[in-house]
Amino acid sequence: MDLKGIWVTEIHGPYDIQSIGVLVLEDGLVCGGNNNHYIRGHYETENSNVKLTLDLVFYGPDRSLFGEPEREIVVEIVGKNSKAKGTITGEVYRGDNLEWRMQFQLTRRADLPLPPL
Repeated sequence: MDLKGIWVTEIHGPYDIQSIGVLVLEDGLVCGGNNNHYIRGHYETENSNVKLTLDLVFYGPDRSLFGEPEREIVVEIVGKNSKAKGTITGEVYRGDNLEWRMQFQLTRRADLPLPPL
């Protein structure tokens, strides 16, 4: 399943749905971020199942996603790809603390490679 593209990321947190940045998925690799963190990682697929393993590095104000604020955390996203909707929905969690889980959605905004300008 080809997930190559530019995706907007959203979490369903305690204060409604929050957009948290942009991810670029290409050939099993992930990179992205927003104004206070960057993300690097990898993904794998099997049929409509998707698993992303992401290293989040914060450089802006402290942000507490899973309890105590930390400058770097590793999270996993496990979900389903809906090609018809252009979304991946599932849960995001820290591998070292399975109690903290949040609903997560990726929405495809562009395919790669991008057409020339």
